[in-house]
Amino acid sequence: MTAPVIVSPADPEKIAAVLQAKRARETAQALRVVQRRLMRGRDLSATHRVIACRVPSAAPPAPETLPPVTREVTIVDVEDVICDVVERRGVTRAQVLAGSRISQITDARHEIWWTLHVEHGLSYSRIGRVFNRDHTTVLHGVKRWQARAERRQRIDAFLARVLAENGCAPEALASGGRGTEARRARRVAIQALTERMGLSAADVGEVVGLSRDAVQQRLSRWRRASGEGDL
Repeated sequence: MTAPVIVSPADPEKIAAVLQAKRARETAQALRVVQRRLMRGRDLSATHRVIACRVPSAAPPAPETLPPVTREVTIVDVEDVICDVVERRGVTRAQVLAGSRISQITDARHEIWWTLHVEHGLSYSRIGRVFNRDHTTVLHGVKRWQARAERRQRIDAFLARVLAENGCAPEALASGGRGTEARRARRVAIQALTERMGLSAADVGEVVGLSRDAVQQRLSRWRRASGEGDL
């Protein structure tokens, strides 16, 4: 015997309030996109200009006069995420959208997918349509970047502990300077990450802000100076 199910009648006022609140959130997000593009000196599309013109200068609009959010705003928001990542990582938009498997480009692509899914709530299928990928490919990329982010958190925690044990300030390593404190912190970090965590020169370089060759050269020089390498 199943328990009776009580269905309350629909409340039109409550439904209208929920829909208005949703439109308010979507409109606020759309206006933030417009503001970011204006601050960065980028041109506005026709959709953005309509939204910007409908924003009153004095008071916020009433719920019933909120402008609808069109699909173009979401597409431009995706473009903003892509531009932010490619500019920071030194790759191009075309490389990220293409099928290149170079690690630097793949990392940028996975970071974009993770940002769009986790921070912006886009589904795997929708991200796949933007990048012309299957949703399972996007899912794999998001999981891979998530695992990498968690691994980086463990590395950062280990590095902070090692620097504290050796009396080095984390700011000295982050500054990337050429002073005595910065060089000492960099040496402690490189040796600890290489010898105690077993990271490769490329991974160590990504953490300390050096290239793989620069890390290998420093390790060789320090080993020769301590008598461990070939004289």
